[in-house]
Amino acid sequence: MLNCCGNPKHFSVNSLLHEPLIDAFDTDYSVPFSKKLVCIVGCCDCLICLAVGQKDLFLLNPSTRICKKLSDFGEDINFGCFSYVLGFGKTSDDYKVVGFSNFSEIIVKVYSLKSDQWKRIEDFKGSRLMDDPAIAIFADGKLHGIAISELESESGWEIFSLDLETEEYGILPMPNYVLSVFWPRLGTYDGCLYVLCNHPIGADVWIIDDNGVGKETWTKVVTIPYIFDDFSIHIYKKVLYVLKNGEVLLLCGLKLVIFDAKD
Repeated sequence: MLNCCGNPKHFSVNSLLHEPLIDAFDTDYSVPFSKKLVCIVGCCDCLICLAVGQKDLFLLNPSTRICKKLSDFGEDINFGCFSYVLGFGKTSDDYKVVGFSNFSEIIVKVYSLKSDQWKRIEDFKGSRLMDDPAIAIFADGKLHGIAISELESESGWEIFSLDLETEEYGILPMPNYVLSVFWPRLGTYDGCLYVLCNHPIGADVWIIDDNGVGKETWTKVVTIPYIFDDFSIHIYKKVLYVLKNGEVLLLCGLKLVIFDAKD
């Protein structure tokens, strides 16, 4: 899926990796988006969460072509100072959208698809969130996002978590670095949380896993060099896909990049 103005488009990863030409298709559903910016802020199972404009939210099921508009968040939202993420609570058997109003204070609300209502929970304290409408992702029953660390750390960032069932926050340390990190991005691969870390000489992809004794550790999977074009460095925005053969699909500005770790 792509972020776009108007109707979102889709294409297959297989065609992107193996075909000489990529065909993008309009998503077939009817919602009056007009010319507003459509941003995909979360995906979970078969559902996609769309933010339309500055405040309208929709849940889209591409297989059934059903698109549901969510009730109003209920807080004043300033562009660039809000973010949403979609997840699933196994115990409650309920899809939930968490909204962060990241302005003077970080107000957090949880939307329940079952009740069709927003509920305010404990505000996020201690750190300022990254200014990105899609800062957080869902992995292993929890939401994870990037925050600016208030503690002295070499990277300057930390990873926070929010348990959808208990509504409790947690903090994960960033991987240990020698170099400073700017614009880290989170993602999931095969059920595990990963972080893409841009630093002055390239980008590292780290994956976190449990070592079997309840302690999570980071493992570096690959280091990716930057692309230089007309004396400019293009920073990677997101890892979209990791293949078992070592290829990594990345978003670099408005371009898609395939990096082969083998060669």
